[in-house]
Amino acid sequence: ALLSTIETNAFNGSGLGPSTRGEMPKSSPSVKTVNIGKDMDLSILVPPESFNRQWLVDEVPGTRITTKDGGGDVVWPSSFALAKLIAHCPFLVDDKSILELGCGLGLPSLAALLHANPSHVALSDRDAKVLALAYKSSTQLNRARASVSRSSMDWNEKETWPRQDFDLLIGSDVLYEKASILPLVSVLKYYLGGDDSLGKRALFVDPVSRLNRAAFTYAAFKQGLEVEEERFPGMDEFVLLTVTSTC
Repeated sequence: ALLSTIETNAFNGSGLGPSTRGEMPKSSPSVKTVNIGKDMDLSILVPPESFNRQWLVDEVPGTRITTKDGGGDVVWPSSFALAKLIAHCPFLVDDKSILELGCGLGLPSLAALLHANPSHVALSDRDAKVLALAYKSSTQLNRARASVSRSSMDWNEKETWPRQDFDLLIGSDVLYEKASILPLVSVLKYYLGGDDSLGKRALFVDPVSRLNRAAFTYAAFKQGLEVEEERFPGMDEFVLLTVTSTC
C-alpha cells in the first residue's frame, strides 16, 4: 500500500478543519491563513460567502458546506486532508508534474508548491472565478517553488483539457456526484493511459460517507484502470484512492 510506511501521528492532534487568522471580510475576497501542521501555514484567498459558512459554522467531518452557486469556493474537509498529506509526505509529489482536478480554492496544490518540490502544478476547475482565486493564491500570495498554470476544465468537454503530460493527478471529494464518474474516468484514461503510463497515478481523498466509490472502481476497471483503496493515515473519516493504468 502506498502509505503503509507513513507515520500517522503527524496527522493527529490538530483537528480536521483549518484554523485561520484574519478579520472578517465584507464584500471582497480576503486573505486567510490555513494551518496544516507545525510551521505549515498556507495563505489563500477566500470569497466572503465561503468565509461566513466555512469559518463561522461548525462542520461535520467528511461532509462539505455548499453555497447556492456550488461548492468550489469553500475549503472542503477532504481538501484540507489532502493538503496535510502532501505537506507531511512530500515524496508523493516531489519532481512530479501535477494536475489538480476540481481544485476549488487550491489548498492541496498550494501545499505542494510550498512544502514539497514538484516540477509543475496545474490548477483546474470549471468555475473560472474560483480558479482565478486559486491561481492568485499560488502565484501572488505565496512564493511557489515551481511553475503554475491554470485551466478552466470541464470533464465533459475534452477541448478544455490541458494538452500536456502529467505524472500525478490529485483531487479531493471528486466522487460526490454519481453523474461525474464516467467523465472523470475519461479524464483519468486520457492522462494515465498510453505507452508512457509507467509511474503515472492519480491520488484522490474521499470521505468514507460517500457512496460512489464502488461505481467509480468498476467504471475505471472497464477502461483499463485499477483503483486501490486504503485507510487515510490518522483520519478515519477519509480513504485514499490510488488510480493507475493496467494497460
